[in-house]
Amino acid sequence: MPIYNFLKTSLLKNKVVLVTGGNGQLGKDICKFYTYLGCKVYSLDIKQNKNQIRKKNYFQVVLDITKINECEKIIKFIIKKEKKIDILINNAGSSIFTHFSKRTEKELDETYSVNLKGMINMIISVTKNLRKNYHLKILNIGSIYGSKAPDFSIYKKNDRLNSEIYGATKAGVIQLTKYFAKILSKKKIICNCISPGGIKSNSKQNKSFQKRYIKNLHIKRMGNTSDIVFGLYYFSHPENSYITGQNLIIDGGYSL
Repeated sequence: MPIYNFLKTSLLKNKVVLVTGGNGQLGKDICKFYTYLGCKVYSLDIKQNKNQIRKKNYFQVVLDITKINECEKIIKFIIKKEKKIDILINNAGSSIFTHFSKRTEKELDETYSVNLKGMINMIISVTKNLRKNYHLKILNIGSIYGSKAPDFSIYKKNDRLNSEIYGATKAGVIQLTKYFAKILSKKKIICNCISPGGIKSNSKQNKSFQKRYIKNLHIKRMGNTSDIVFGLYYFSHPENSYITGQNLIIDGGYSL
C-alpha cells in the first residue's frame, strides 16, 4: 500500500482494533489499513474469508453480531488475550435492493438486526467487559442515505435500487452515535460516525449507473475505500481526544 507510506510510523502501532463485517468490500480494506499500521486487527464476520490477510497481527473470527451471547463470548476472549480494546469499528451492514412495495418481513428483520441490533450488541459487549474504558474509540459506518433520500432518477430497471429500510437504519446509526457519545463520555469513550457516499464496485455496479451517479458529484469520480479509511484514521488517531458525536460525510459533494 504505497499511498499509506507516510503513515508507516503511525502512533496506532500495537493498538487493538475490532472490525465487524471484515470480509466485505470496505471491511477488507479497513483491516488491511490498520494491519499495515501495525495494529492488532480482529476481523469479525459471520463467515470466514479464505483469502485472508497473511499477517501475524491479523486475526479472523467468525461471529454473528446479531446474537448478544456470541458477541459477549468473543469480546471476553479478545480482552483476556490482549488485555484491552482500543478501537471498535462497527462496519457490518446489510441492505436489500428491491422496491419497497415488495418488501418482506424477513428482509426487514435482517436489515434491522445487522445494521442496528448488531452495532448495539457490539458496543454493549465491549464497554461492559472492558475493566478500563479509557481511550476507547468507537467508529460507526453510516451512509449518506441516513441523512438524505436517494436520487431515484439515476436508477434504471436492472440497477440495485437503494431501499427505504437501509436509509432508515443508517439514520439510526447516526443517531446512536450521538447517543453513545453522550452516555459513554463519563468513561472517556469517544464515538463518531463516517457516512460514505457511493463507493466504486466493478462487481456490483454497471458502468452506466456509475456515470449517472457521478453527474451528481462535485468531485467527478466514485468514492474509493481509501477515501473512507482516511476518515476513520482521522477519528481513530490518538491525538483525537476532543471530537465526539460527529458524523463525517465522505461523498464527493453528493449531499451538497
